[in-house]
Amino acid sequence: CGPFVRIVPCKVPLDSMRFAGSIPSGCEHSPEGLVAEQRGLGRRVDAIIDLTNTTRYYDRIAVQQRASLHCIKVPCKGRGAAPEPRAVNEFFEHIFKYTEILGMEHTAAMQAQEVEWQMAVRKWEEVQRSAEQAGTVSAAARPEQPKPPPPPVGHVLVHCTHGFNRTGYMIVNTVLRMSTNTKVSDVVRAFARARSPGIYKPEYIDELYRTLHERRSASLLCPPVPQWKPASPGRDGAEEDHKPPDPPARPMEHDDIIGEQVPMETERRMQAASCTLLGLEPSPRFPGSQPVSLDSQNKRKLEEKPYTVTWKADGTRYMVLLFSHGTYLIDRAFNVRRVDMRWPRVRSKRFPKGGVHDGTLLDGEMVVDVDPKTQARHRRFYIYDIMALHGQSVVGLPFFSRRWRLIEDEVVGPRNKERAQGAGCPHDYEAEGKALFAVRRKHFWPVSKSRWVLEEMVKGLGHECDGVILQPRDDAYAPHTFYDLLKWKYSSMNSVDFKLKRSPRGAYSLHVQATGRDAGKYGGELEPAVEGATVRFGDDLDPESFVGQIIECALDPNKENEWVFMRARVDKDTPNAASTFERVMRSIRDGIEEEDFLRYVDALPATA
Repeated sequence: CGPFVRIVPCKVPLDSMRFAGSIPSGCEHSPEGLVAEQRGLGRRVDAIIDLTNTTRYYDRIAVQQRASLHCIKVPCKGRGAAPEPRAVNEFFEHIFKYTEILGMEHTAAMQAQEVEWQMAVRKWEEVQRSAEQAGTVSAAARPEQPKPPPPPVGHVLVHCTHGFNRTGYMIVNTVLRMSTNTKVSDVVRAFARARSPGIYKPEYIDELYRTLHERRSASLLCPPVPQWKPASPGRDGAEEDHKPPDPPARPMEHDDIIGEQVPMETERRMQAASCTLLGLEPSPRFPGSQPVSLDSQNKRKLEEKPYTVTWKADGTRYMVLLFSHGTYLIDRAFNVRRVDMRWPRVRSKRFPKGGVHDGTLLDGEMVVDVDPKTQARHRRFYIYDIMALHGQSVVGLPFFSRRWRLIEDEVVGPRNKERAQGAGCPHDYEAEGKALFAVRRKHFWPVSKSRWVLEEMVKGLGHECDGVILQPRDDAYAPHTFYDLLKWKYSSMNSVDFKLKRSPRGAYSLHVQATGRDAGKYGGELEPAVEGATVRFGDDLDPESFVGQIIECALDPNKENEWVFMRARVDKDTPNAASTFERVMRSIRDGIEEEDFLRYVDALPATA
């Protein structure tokens, strides 16, 4: 797993004191003995990772103290199914962390060696100057540049019960995440060579192909069950898999929770990476660009510089962070989840072997398109911006002529090129799309095309449109609220995201967020109630079930300050800012109806 970490698979060691008398002399296999054996082979052992779903084999804390190493527990159920994604992600996080630590050790050693060399050179230069001043020739030889020190290689011992199926599944997953353009079959075979017979449960190998969306290699055969393995294993209480039944299927929606849970350390690292790629200091606040509502004042911006237009989909916003070890979905609440997808990289002088994206940050929205003929539902992610490419920020590039084109040239195009190979491509893009989502670039047109977008183009959409987005054609990407990025919505869909609260007396109230400049207006209250506002739910909904949640509401034009519930915003954990609420209210009061908006745009200068 990279230049610094080696994983050693093994069977579970047994505590020498706990199992004293049960194991014949000379057959002991204790944790301390296992570590000593590895160190005798010259291997630096940093940790043991225990994948069993029980604590009866040895005392992890005691071993940690006696053997002076980390003992990590990643419990995995061993019967009926492969390890859950949560456990796989936790295992990978531990390996990734050790890789980083050892990499820093190696960097520090190289830096220390460089300092020693520079000191030796300075000493040599002083000898030379002294010799010149004395009129003698120095025989001192200039010190040679030292060779880099060998990298410190740490070994992590990994075991389940027998050290084949769960252990192999975890190791194969981790190697594939740390490699590029490597096939499942190659790593499965490599594991089998290292620890024969390898993974012998066919459902584990099937799951590797399914979750990684790779076409099954016909030449990869599952080895037979070892002879020492009972044909019908006895009951193993702590190791049994009591899998609950699958919940009943329900229609696919754009705000469904997608992807796998990741450890907190992974989530924090992805949050920090997204902020850094946007040129921001890491913070707990979602850094994506946010539009403001079009009103009678800011619509004049459309006269001041060129704009593009696109439809405003009624979907769920995500930033997507692409690394070689995973695809990370970041929602408006700054939650992070992981999926396995393939994002091939264009071959170039910088990347002659191609590979996959590593450090690319995208912005877009998830929708569910419904086929009008078959009513089949398909989840799609429409990419509308790119902020970083292979670790390099591109936020400063103009939008339409550069960033929008990069989406096609560097992200969507290479995927489509591989997909066109059909069965000749090892990665099964069709299976990936069905399991997760398909990917498209969102289209933009000159703002003068707004009438065509609203009156013609939206008729062909498979999802709901609630207005348009007006994007400055040549501007850089701006994190957080971007006052030149405008949105116009149908008056019936002009909405605000509130937090619903209930007083001790049972009255429901709608709250906004007051931070920064808004805080002073509300006496320091962080989530002030909108004065006089009421909310109306459908007869089939229980308001109590939404208390404490963020709910999207539209103002009833026929009622005084009465808001109508539209949906729960499961992708957000904070309400709209008070200033956002005020801008929406101004937009509603201005009453820019569809025809008013289109007539205004139609009258813009041809260069707009």
